[in-house]
Amino acid sequence: MAEVLNEILRNTVARHRAGDIQGALAGYRKVLEIKPDHAPARHGEGLALEGLGQFDAALDALRVAAATAPPSPLHQFNLGRVETRHGDKGQAEAAYRSAVALKHDFADAWNNLGLLLDGQHRPNEAEDALRNALSVASGHIAARVNLARLLCSQRRRSDAQVVLDPVFSVPVVPAEAHFLAGTIHEDEGRYEPALACYEAALARDPNFDRARNNIGTTLLGLQRYTDAREVFLSMLQERRGTGPANATVFNPADWAGPEGTTLRTCRARLDDLAAQLRHMVEHDVLEAGWEQAAALIDQAVAWHDAQGLDADQPHVMSGVAIEAIAGLHERVIRCADEIPHTGSALGQDNDFSAIEQAYQASPTSVTVIDDFLSPDALAQLREFCLNSTIFFGHNATGYVTSYMADGFVSPLLYRVAEELQDAMPSVLGGRHLHNMWVYRHRNEGAGVNAHTDDASVTFNFWITQDEASRDPEHGGLVVYAKEQPLDWDWHDINLRKNAPDVKARIADFLADANPVTIPHRANRAVLFHSNLFHMSDRFSFHEGFANRRINITLLFGERGS
Repeated sequence: MAEVLNEILRNTVARHRAGDIQGALAGYRKVLEIKPDHAPARHGEGLALEGLGQFDAALDALRVAAATAPPSPLHQFNLGRVETRHGDKGQAEAAYRSAVALKHDFADAWNNLGLLLDGQHRPNEAEDALRNALSVASGHIAARVNLARLLCSQRRRSDAQVVLDPVFSVPVVPAEAHFLAGTIHEDEGRYEPALACYEAALARDPNFDRARNNIGTTLLGLQRYTDAREVFLSMLQERRGTGPANATVFNPADWAGPEGTTLRTCRARLDDLAAQLRHMVEHDVLEAGWEQAAALIDQAVAWHDAQGLDADQPHVMSGVAIEAIAGLHERVIRCADEIPHTGSALGQDNDFSAIEQAYQASPTSVTVIDDFLSPDALAQLREFCLNSTIFFGHNATGYVTSYMADGFVSPLLYRVAEELQDAMPSVLGGRHLHNMWVYRHRNEGAGVNAHTDDASVTFNFWITQDEASRDPEHGGLVVYAKEQPLDWDWHDINLRKNAPDVKARIADFLADANPVTIPHRANRAVLFHSNLFHMSDRFSFHEGFANRRINITLLFGERGS
């Protein structure tokens, strides 16, 4: 009987490897009909079910196989792999650890364990696992790339380079390796070699958007602002399309999604887009028919409310109302990108040499600059932010966002950066613009929780008019006289700043810190050392779309410099 089962299993595995998943599933189940505790067949059944997209059933089968004696490292490995993607990450970790306990030289299991731990923000354990992978298989390219990525995230660039160097001797270098080499060069200010690495990553993988994004930031480092802007605009066009400068009659069919379309979004973002469209119609930026688009969004909001969903949390939304707005939600309707401007973009009444001295003398490295932009530049930047539908991001604390690859690339902003670099050489010398964004908040709230910026110098400024504020003594920024320790995991702290455990850790850390509170003023900039913890001050603005609090951030240089 054993020989018969083995023969069936050999034929079944061959069918599975040939791509006949249904046939393989039938074969595994034939073995299991005869011997229900046949662990290899149960394991194969799980893999076949995974291949058919039946993940719950796959997990059930793989869990049974992994629990059947004698224990198999391969069964534990595949259980860990599927648990990671579709099950319980705690069980995934246990499975990987069982795999390497049974087979210490199981490099793939060490590598996957390292990735899992890294994703759980456990960098020290992740590094140990990845180094174990390399200790038993020094040629494990994926483990080398994953370890180099982890070390780069910790700014241990020399260590990362040592790990990465052998990868470039293999016949086909992974795109990620070129990308990581580029980040090392870029962080060290070697922009031309960084550019070459990112271009090599794109040549290997034309869909590698992070490499394309970093080509843009590297061009910023070279102060090739026009070229950088073109990179970001090309990313925007490919991902979001671009609407005409003056949108014509609204045609619902042009903006609807196919039947069955779903959107992962939240009520707050839909509300903001509907309010923006109505503002643009009211000010003759869009023709009156676009009110119909806002009304369609209202129907999607009504669907959301009928489900009883949290307004600020993203949810998968479906149905006829969602299908009708899919294009409105995901595509650019209008981007007022070409903004003509003559003269200086910065306010001419400011003595930037004195501002530099004040910033460098400040015990907390915080300086306020009023009348930051020229009146014309301020007016044009307001027009750009109010009448460009480029706010594709949303934060759970109640604001919508736009970044460079979303279309936040007005040439006026690059002029501001260039003029700042010329006006403040002591503060910005050797520190290139590498990121910028805009946040549009609702009319009342708390804004951004305490965090730090991944840079050396931050300029944060506000463009909403003063008369919009109900509370002129608040609504701005709170900066704490305490820096985030450089050995903290920056991504864990800042990308999860809204998580209860991270908020509690930051609150404990800042308990003895002195806060500097700067009230909101139109055209006021706050210049501060990026690694200082800071947060929005509570704010209350009058109703109306144009009255919503808008802040813009420009980041220069590398964190820790």
